[in-house]
Amino acid sequence: MFDPNSLGAEPPGIRRGAILGKDEPRAGYSQLLPLEDGRLLVGFGGDQHPGRPSGFQVRAGESLTVASQSIGPNPPFAARPGGETILDHLPGGEAGSGWPLTHLRLLDLSSGEALDRFPLHAPFVWLDKQRFIAQLPAPWERAREPEGDAKQRERHVWLFTALTDAPAHGLAVVDLEGRSLQVLDTGWTGPLRWGCYRLTADLRGGLLYCCDWTQIAAIDLHGATRWVTQVAAQRGRYSLRSLAVSPDGRRVAAIADPADPAERALVVLDAETGAVVHERAVGHELAELGLLRAARTVPRCLAWHPAGWLAVGTGGGIVAHLDPEWNLRAYRAAPRSVEAVAFTNDGRSLLAAGSERALRRWELRDDELA
Repeated sequence: MFDPNSLGAEPPGIRRGAILGKDEPRAGYSQLLPLEDGRLLVGFGGDQHPGRPSGFQVRAGESLTVASQSIGPNPPFAARPGGETILDHLPGGEAGSGWPLTHLRLLDLSSGEALDRFPLHAPFVWLDKQRFIAQLPAPWERAREPEGDAKQRERHVWLFTALTDAPAHGLAVVDLEGRSLQVLDTGWTGPLRWGCYRLTADLRGGLLYCCDWTQIAAIDLHGATRWVTQVAAQRGRYSLRSLAVSPDGRRVAAIADPADPAERALVVLDAETGAVVHERAVGHELAELGLLRAARTVPRCLAWHPAGWLAVGTGGGIVAHLDPEWNLRAYRAAPRSVEAVAFTNDGRSLLAAGSERALRRWELRDDELA
């Protein structure tokens, strides 16, 4: 592992992650989602790999071998707490389904079979076993009720009725047990002008953090806006790619895709006030140290370690480690882009995957865990 605080030295070799599996589908990995019982859900394909097969694997055991695989579901996924189901979204609908252009599906984790459908959009996040939050569809999509399945139509009358006067692209809490929809006014008329493109939640604090192209907002579960922070001046100059709240609920980190690689690409905000507490062009720094080529410096993904440090995957196959004091270290993942990073539930291992179509793992040392 390389600690680039000593900028005068030539970068030595850095630790390369061990490959756990590389005989995988013809699509790069796009999501790593640790499950409550220690298994790992690995999403592949999707929006980050257009034209390729999409689906997920469930990996288990010490070596995280593939226990099951489903082709067809579309990442990103959200695992239902305490259950064997997940949410996904299907952009473009299904031929002959009669469903809106985009909708959410409740899938069986073992088989990938669709158990239910909802006329809602990504992003989405579970609050508990019965409630999740998702984005509302546009008015022209709500008119397209399902035509082919009478049971599905009857099951979701309450949902289509509640959508009638809901704001376009706002967020809503869906209660599956209570069959109710609580609208959070965060759409085109809310704090985020362009709708919600990324969403994460601090369930202990009861806050949602969401972003559009240029802004990040904190919203409580009653729909009240706590703060909005402008990250970029104009749409298109900056594209917010990833959003995550720290385990202690004190920080919110975002990955941006700036037009100029030398611009800040990692922004960390105070979760209570929205003030910027740290920002830096991580990939650009790694390029200056000789670890990345200039054209492949853009960060792609991030994850918080339970101890409060950040792992940031880059387009050049390097994973950056930023400790709580913002000191920078690095790991070698792959020659290609890292699209997903995560930690095992015990915090002892770092996982990374992406265009290489391989899952890599680092067993973290004691000084890396602090």
